[in-house]
Formats: sequence, structure tokens, C-alpha cells
Amino acid sequence: MSQLLYSAKDQRGRNKAGLIDATCADDALAKLRAAGLTDIELHDEPGSAGQRTDRLGLSEEEAVRLAEFELRVRKDLGLAPVLTEVARRGWLWIAIVSMVTLWGLLAQHPVVVGVGALLLALTFGLPAWGFRHARRYDRLLRVSSVGDWARAEGLIGALRRKAQPDNLLFDLDIREAEIRARRGDVAQALAGVENWRAGLAASAPGLFEARVASVYHAAGDYQGFLREMRKAREALPNDPSRQLDLALAEARLGDPSVARDLLENVHSAALPVHGRPFIHWTRGYIALRRGEHSAQSELGQAVTGFLEYEANPAVWSALGLCAGAYALALARDGRLEKAKETLERVSSILMAHGDKPLMEMIRREVQPVAGAGR
Repeated sequence: MSQLLYSAKDQRGRNKAGLIDATCADDALAKLRAAGLTDIELHDEPGSAGQRTDRLGLSEEEAVRLAEFELRVRKDLGLAPVLTEVARRGWLWIAIVSMVTLWGLLAQHPVVVGVGALLLALTFGLPAWGFRHARRYDRLLRVSSVGDWARAEGLIGALRRKAQPDNLLFDLDIREAEIRARRGDVAQALAGVENWRAGLAASAPGLFEARVASVYHAAGDYQGFLREMRKAREALPNDPSRQLDLALAEARLGDPSVARDLLENVHSAALPVHGRPFIHWTRGYIALRRGEHSAQSELGQAVTGFLEYEANPAVWSALGLCAGAYALALARDGRLEKAKETLERVSSILMAHGDKPLMEMIRREVQPVAGAGR
């Protein structure tokens, strides 16, 4: 069972957010609909949500507060939402300390003023100090998206030095393995993450394989990439996110006919809201490989969808790869200047993450892009 983050409207049309205990996305939708909610949007996929031990054992009120906070943070990754949440939760304490401090000022009691100022500084300063780790992870995503592997390794090491939840440690190990694989040491890269396999098989079936697929991709082993993506889907055959992930992998580097069959059976309403641009990306890539005119429209819609999340660097590699395919579709439709303009905006991402077949087509049909791409 996973605690999935959702947003919806209640029977009075009011916005509602929370966590729902569910075995899969369809189970979550069924439970939320049975509760009379409408306009339901899921914001997690079960595999990753299953690792969130911080969501376990919460009261309904605590779950709502956490859900509302996470939704705010996902829209704004800065410090402001964190400090706003501190103020919201501790408003009574902050009000009392502020009044005591103000009284100290009026009564000219410097000790009272000093203690009050210190308490206020600690109230906001400690969360701000803790937020530096979130900023460090944000920087890791940013430098990784453009292939600055040396800085990425330094940030991985800095993040590891602080005690972290298992889901973050696993993510850091995978990212380090990807860097090693890019340098040609695939065996060491895979050995470095093998210890996660057994535990994740029980808590988050298929998640290990889905993430290890990225290590093979980083090494340029596309058959290994497809093999692991297929295993990930087999572990959760009814999960729409895994099915869509495999459909996209097949569209990019496998069999577009298989991709189309998979895509036709994806239950889009059960996808996390941020996963919906991947539907257009997959459709567009299938059309691109088949020489169909719809490629430009579908890939353009996907790029537009990804741009809604552009503030989050976690989406940058997907945006770059999708935009690269979109540029190719534009060029094939005779819009070469627009294609070059699109390509220029994501060239650094493509240099770091571009599939070799895509990069070769771009160099041949649009313009040369420095770097070898994976």
C-alpha cells in the first residue's frame, strides 16, 4: 500500500488535498470517487510513493497539512513556502514571542528584546538552515541536466554526509551509477546499486529495474535499457505510469508498434498529473519514427506540457529530449528556422542526455550539436 498525494473538489466544490492509502492508482481513484470527490488529480505514482515512510501513521489532519504543503512546494521550490508553512503552523507561538518582544522594546528591557529576537530567529532560522539540503539537491538536478558530472559528484557526496531517508540515498546511488556508466565502468556502476534490489522488490516492485534502466541508458546500452524497462512494467503490470514509461521507451528506442499497443491501454486519468505530457511525447515519437505528419502537433503539445513544470529541474531532461524530437519534426515539415531555434534552447541538455539515434538524425537534418549524446 502507498500513500498517494491527491487534489480534488468536494461535494460543495471546495478544493481538497490529502493522502489516500491505495494499492495502485486505479484503487486510489475508486476510493476518492466513492468519497464523493470530483476533478481528481493524482500527484504521485505508487512505486515512488511506497518509499515515503514519512507519510505513514499520520492523522487525517496531519495528512491534509502535509499534502497542502507538498503541493505548494512543487509549484515553488524556493525558501518562501517553507517559511510560510513555519509561520502557519507556529502562528500562536510567533504571535506570543512577538508581543513579548514588542513589550520589551516599549518597556526598554534589552534582555527581553534580545531573548525574543533570538527565539524568532531560531523559529525561522532553523528551518531555513535545514532547507540548504533541499537547495543542494536542487543544484544536483540542475547540474546533472546539463552534464556537469564533476559538480554532480561533489553534490552527491555532500548530500550523503547527512543522514538521509532511504529513498534519497537510493536516488543518489543511482545518479552516481549513471555517472560511472557514462565513463565506461558499467560493471562497477551496477555493482554499486545491487544492494537495493531485494529491499525494493518488496516495498516498491519494479522501482529498482526502472531506475537501473537509466544506468544502461547512460552507458549507451539501449537493449539493456529496454530490458529493464520491460521488467519494471512486469512487476506492476496494471500501473499506468509503468505502462506509459515502457511505451515511451519502445517509441524512442524499441518497436513503435509495441509502443502504440501499450499506449492505447494506458488509463490516462490514473496517471500523475505531471505524467500527462508523456502521452503526447510518446504519440509524437511513434509518429516521428513512422514519418507521420501528426508528430509535430503531438510533440509540440508535449513540450508545452513540460514547460508548465519548467521551474522544477527534475523535468529538464525530459523537456530537452522531447524538444529535440520536436525540432526534428519541425525540420521535416519544412520549418527549419523554428527547428534550429527550438534546438538552441535545449542543446546543453541534449549533449548530456540525447539518445544516439536521435542525435544522429538531428545532426543530419537540423544542425550539428556539439557533444556525443547517449
